[in-house]
Amino acid sequence: MRSLDEILSASVAPQRFRAAFIGSLALLALVIAVIAVVGVYEVTSYTVSERMREMGIRVALGESPAQVRRRVIVEGLQLSALGAGLGAGGAWLATRALRSMMFEVGTADPWTLAVVATVMAVVTILAADGPARRAGRVDPLTALRGR
Repeated sequence: MRSLDEILSASVAPQRFRAAFIGSLALLALVIAVIAVVGVYEVTSYTVSERMREMGIRVALGESPAQVRRRVIVEGLQLSALGAGLGAGGAWLATRALRSMMFEVGTADPWTLAVVATVMAVVTILAADGPARRAGRVDPLTALRGR
């Protein structure tokens, strides 16, 4: 003899476990994405501070601040593209492993991968914009003196 609540709870336990597991993976993916964005900002900021003399020389030789800024952002996007490629490969492997837990989602969902890659590219641009602005405002004389 079991109550109706116990029977109902036992019948939905596998689905509840799958939902909790997929939700935990989604939370982990969000945390990794936030760490990646902070990492891109930190790496870009460090690179700009280390290359300040180079940026000053470029400005002194006629490169515009917008070109310096664009160069820094493109370097950040290159890191993002590398991460997107590795992430797409990992997602492909993960969907193969989690195929039985995914309902009405294809194992190779290109739209989802494209949207995630696009969002990460936009966030990377925003993360690299601060250091890129700093690089664009570099004073050639100060940079060449090493201050």
